[in-house]
Amino acid sequence: MDQIVFYWMGEKIDIPRFLVDSIKLSQKGNIKIIQISDEETEKIMGVDKIIRINVSKKTGRPVKWVTDRLTGYSLVETKENNTLFLDADSLVIKNLKLNQFSSGIYLLKRKKNNLINYNWPVFYPEFREKTLMEVMPFLGGIILINKSENIFNNLLNLLYDLPERFHIWYGDQYCLKKFYDKNKVNFKFLEDDFAYIVELYDKSKNTNINLNIKNLLVTFKGNTKQHIEPVFNWLKSKQIFG
Repeated sequence: MDQIVFYWMGEKIDIPRFLVDSIKLSQKGNIKIIQISDEETEKIMGVDKIIRINVSKKTGRPVKWVTDRLTGYSLVETKENNTLFLDADSLVIKNLKLNQFSSGIYLLKRKKNNLINYNWPVFYPEFREKTLMEVMPFLGGIILINKSENIFNNLLNLLYDLPERFHIWYGDQYCLKKFYDKNKVNFKFLEDDFAYIVELYDKSKNTNINLNIKNLLVTFKGNTKQHIEPVFNWLKSKQIFG
């Protein structure tokens, strides 16, 4: 079975709601949608299955986002399925046809390779004078596992040996690089145009995201998340989904 898995915690659910709606429009119902959340987060309408996990909280909010997400992802059955693990701040535009990919674990390489700000959000000595390609060359928010072993337990085991700051930010991508370096033969790569990553956006033009006909999905980063709704509405009005 083809399936898409996303992680979301919190009272505000507009962002994952647009993701689920985009999946329904583009896949014509031929895919299972799995939501990873805590006990309080509302189940998104259209989700087929929700996996609820216990999370460490401070003042009512999850604090170890990376640990929580990897924990939830590790509970998903992947050996008999074609599974796309996807950031919730995404829209699926075209039919993914995951069953057309051969078995294996697929990563998407970064295109951007700037120096990392090792003082944000806290001090990361591991990143001093390092580029993204050196320590986090793959996008942790887009991972496809087709009828292969779920690797997220492996990433969790690596994460547990790291300082707590990695459990809050960056740990999934940092551990993915470490795991990849020791298991390169097990990995394959998605084409660059599999996804379009929105990092800069002209809010005056809903269509200014440079999508092309080969892009299967779009993921919004940073403050571009505020434009998910207008982009969704534009794609829907132009009947581009599917």
